[in-house]
Amino acid sequence: MVLAVTFLIGGNVAPAQAATSGPSSFQGKLVVHYSASGERTVLASVIRLRGIVQATGHIVERDNLPGDADNVNRDDLVFPVGTLSVRNTLGSFDINLDPRSCIAHLALGSTSTVVGGTGIFAGATGDYVGTGGGTILAARNPDGSCSQELPPRFEMDEVAAAGTLTLS
Repeated sequence: MVLAVTFLIGGNVAPAQAATSGPSSFQGKLVVHYSASGERTVLASVIRLRGIVQATGHIVERDNLPGDADNVNRDDLVFPVGTLSVRNTLGSFDINLDPRSCIAHLALGSTSTVVGGTGIFAGATGDYVGTGGGTILAARNPDGSCSQELPPRFEMDEVAAAGTLTLS
């Protein structure tokens, strides 16, 4: 619970001077619980944007659009000054599962493209190269082994990316 409360604490929002394009980065965390039926519930998230805009907000996972590839997912990065909508494309993926604890560690590489926005991000464009990692607690089969078919029980992800953001 302390972890969730920590993620919900916001920070200052301060657009940098009059720059309209420049280096930008974001870092975030996401904590997820899965029900026994597989329903995925985000318990907490935080995203910190740095560069031409300084802001702290949260991550909202979005459904893919028709035609999106299997390695694509979409998120809204929601800040008090507006929302950045991004399309993430998975480039590399590695998972290491401990069969005794059923804890898996993930590492991934990705690219993210700004595909829309609201508030000060209306008309924004940008491209980022990122890395991510996560820890997942897998469900157990009746025999005690780690299940690859049942939904996991818990997930905690971290993302970081750097690139360029352009505001219209």
